[in-house]
Amino acid sequence: MRERKEWINSRKSKVNACSLHSEYIIPADQPFPDYYKQKKALTQAKKEYPSLKRVQSQVLQEVIGRLDKAFNFFWKRSFGFPRFKKYGQYRSINFPQFKDNPITGY
Repeated sequence: MRERKEWINSRKSKVNACSLHSEYIIPADQPFPDYYKQKKALTQAKKEYPSLKRVQSQVLQEVIGRLDKAFNFFWKRSFGFPRFKKYGQYRSINFPQFKDNPITGY
């Protein structure tokens, strides 16, 4: 366990700490956070991580929706715990609406 903590402390981003902390985040007697609780937590995450402000909020909400859908399938069908995609495997994002052309910028 000490080796894992040292490894996590050596990383720059808190995202790498998920493997250690995810086991203890939600107690067993509490319900899993749903889509709406996660959307509410998104505003706090934008304050903590200013780089999230560069992404459109609807795109981030779409990703939260995908995650919620994966966990709902996990609870209903019991296929297995959802796995996070590695860098480069997440191949698409949805832009529900946008003013400017996302490719050219105008």
